[in-house]
Amino acid sequence: MNADTLSGDEELRPINVRRLLILLRRAALRLGMKFVFEPNDLTLRRVVQGAFESIMQQLFMRGAFAGATPDASYRVVTDDTLNTPQDFDQGRFRVDLKVAPALPMSFLTVRLVQMGERATVTEIT
Repeated sequence: MNADTLSGDEELRPINVRRLLILLRRAALRLGMKFVFEPNDLTLRRVVQGAFESIMQQLFMRGAFAGATPDASYRVVTDDTLNTPQDFDQGRFRVDLKVAPALPMSFLTVRLVQMGERATVTEIT
């Protein structure tokens, strides 16, 4: 009886981290479906970034993250470092959600990738 999962990764082992990542995955899939048929341009980046920042701000206000400020707690990345011209040519759009769960104190990344009509969510540590 403890608060750990069976994950081999120390950062992903606490159950509160797993639950937070499951919540983010569900939110990313749900929200991502709204943008699947939108043109892949700078407007899409801004709208998606704003939508995910809104979700992250709500989670921050409820105490889901370790940091004292939003900047220390989460980041939503949709910039040129993640979405290269080659990605645009391939019809791919990526969003990285970087979060610092209440435990552990380091950042974990959830990546949402849209390719055509399909969206996927993966965890990157």
